[in-house]
Parts: sequence; C-alpha cells; structure tokens
Amino acid sequence: MSWLRLAILALLAAIGWSAPAQAQTFTVTSIATGNYGNIVAAPTGVSVFRTSAATGTVTKLSGNAVRLSSSGVRSLVTVACGNQNACNTANAQLTITVTGAPTGRATALQNFTVSTSGATATITQAPGTGSAISFRIGPVGRNSSKTFWIGFDLPINGNNSAGMTGTATSNMVVTISRTNGGAPNSRSGSVIAQVFRGIALTRSANLAFGRIVLPRTGSGTVSLAPTTGVVTVTGNGTAALGTPAPDAASFAVSGEGGQAVSISLPSTFTMTGGANAITVTTIPSLSGVQVLSGALGSAGSLSFDVGGSFPLTSGTPSQVYSGTFSVTVAYN
Repeated sequence: MSWLRLAILALLAAIGWSAPAQAQTFTVTSIATGNYGNIVAAPTGVSVFRTSAATGTVTKLSGNAVRLSSSGVRSLVTVACGNQNACNTANAQLTITVTGAPTGRATALQNFTVSTSGATATITQAPGTGSAISFRIGPVGRNSSKTFWIGFDLPINGNNSAGMTGTATSNMVVTISRTNGGAPNSRSGSVIAQVFRGIALTRSANLAFGRIVLPRTGSGTVSLAPTTGVVTVTGNGTAALGTPAPDAASFAVSGEGGQAVSISLPSTFTMTGGANAITVTTIPSLSGVQVLSGALGSAGSLSFDVGGSFPLTSGTPSQVYSGTFSVTVAYN
C-alpha cells in the first residue's frame, strides 16, 4: 500500500493544491443623518425641499413652508469590504429605498440621488431617480472603505395636517451586495427636521395718549407706561385728561412652544396733525429675543405692550395727532 500512497502524493504534488478564492464581503458602516434644521410649516398643503447630493444645497421645490437654517443637508454613506482579494477587483451593487413610517410633519423621502463629489467611491453604473434607486461602484479595496453622498426630497405637511409639530423624521435604507445580489448588508439612515407651526402676531389695543393740556409756558413731556397704560406729564400747567381714556398698544404672539423669537419695532415714529408733526419714542414692555411659552410640539404664546413718550411746548399746535408704527416678530 505504501507505493500507492506515494503515487497519490506525487500526483497531488504534480497538479498542485490550493484553497478556493473567497468572494468579497461588504458592509454599510455608516450613514450620516441629514438635518434640515428648523422649518416653519406652511398654513396648508405640502412643501417639498430638495437636497443636492453633489453640494448639499437645499432648494424649495413647492409650497409655502420656510426653512430657517441655511447649512447643507446631504448624507455621507461609508461602505467597506472585508479581508478578501476579490475586494480589489470586484464592483459592488447598491440600492437606496425608503423604509419605516415617517414621524411628525414629514412624509416619505422622494427622488434619491447620489454623488461622489468630494467622496472616494467611483460610480460605474449610474442610478435612475425615484424613491428606490440602484447603482454600482468600483472596487472598494481589501480591508478598505469608500464614501458617497445621497441627496433626496423631503416633503413637509402644513398646519392643516394631523401630524404633530416638533421633530419630524423620514428614513431610508442603503443595501450593498455583490453584483449578483449575494451576501447583502443593509443599514438605515434618517433625515430629520424641527418643524414649527407658523408664527402669528395680533393687536388687541392701539396706543392712545388721550387728551393732553399744553404747558402754559415752556416745554413739557408726555409719557405712557406700557404695562399700566398710565400717562404722566411734566411742564408748567401740562395735564392729562381722563377722557378719552389713554391705553398702551397690546400685542399677542402665537407659535411653536418653547422657541426663541425676536420682537422688533422702531425706536421712534411720527404722529401728524394737519401740517404739524410730533415724534414719539416707543417704550415696549418686551423687546429683542423672547421665548414662547410651552414646549416644542405644542402651541406657545407671548404677549407684550407698547407705550411711548413725546415732548411738547406751549407753542405746539392744538390738533388731533395720529400715526402708525410696525411691529415684527420672527423666529430666531
């Protein structure tokens, strides 16, 4: 038997012996979250924001929602290949589709796009467009990784929808496999936004100084306190009569709970009576940055008043004086 065993060993040595080559193993190692930041929802309907995969630039395709942030949004995907020689030569198949149920005011992502601008992957078969796309990239490399960018459209429902304000999310899933579809590996990624209900400003009372008696001589001042509506005067013989009653201007703000808003109004405005004018200095009870009551995801409110002051002299023409000033409130 020994001669037969020796013959078999000799034959094996002659034809050679090697392990079969291993096919590559891919993984999706990370997907960066696409964050749109703060968006003020439209009063009605759906607004669609598009992110460029190549640059991250966001444009609004439709609707009346307003994005308060200006930073780029695209998602960077990193894929890796294992410790196989085939990683150096074989392409990879990729698919991107929507997954899961959107939350808040978001709806499902649309119109996926990909780009390798500023990334490391090489696209060998370009994708189409839509809510499910497929494409191929060149070899990832043994024990190496490659990156590419994803762009997408994010629809946001308006205030007439049943969705809650606050954090809105919409999800995607990226799958990488061999070009024959074998050994797939998937990972989910998210696109998020903080959606605010629209901000509103209403006026419940106008600024009214009432009837003022001019100084007998010299000059004087008239001041109306914003929190009390009480008028005080200075000057020789100056007086504030009780009828008609004075009042501070009163405003109410409504919007997304817990959010910072900026209140702005002019420091002065003009009241005119015929050809005559009086310059009024505004005195607001609140100004600058304020925070609405409540918390994100619920309604918030804030109220404030505006008083004012102006100088007058014994020679100020007796007239009914009136004027206007603008108040603006905006999310920070």
